[in-house]
Amino acid sequence: MVISDASSKVRKLIISHNILRSIFVVIIIIIASGVILFSNLVLMRDKLDEKVAEIERLESRMQYKEVEMANLEKKTREIETKTKILENYLKDVEELDRMVRDITGKGGY
Repeated sequence: MVISDASSKVRKLIISHNILRSIFVVIIIIIASGVILFSNLVLMRDKLDEKVAEIERLESRMQYKEVEMANLEKKTREIETKTKILENYLKDVEELDRMVRDITGKGGY
């Protein structure tokens, strides 16, 4: 390598091949590290996107289950109400049966 300017004499700068090789190896290592880091970042981003999608699916499934649970609770209340009505009807029927048996003179149960 030759270094010179207008006011100086021509000077030679001697750089050994080992130093050049070392610089080249360091640059290659830095580039390889950068590529590996970038690929790891891309892979982690993909995994993160997959996890986010999975969480969203689970949230929608939970919302569906909550709606399903609310519907089941509503049906349970309806069944309880109808059961109470049927129990009242059964009591009325039993009372009417007793009255009919008393009127006809045919004994109880």
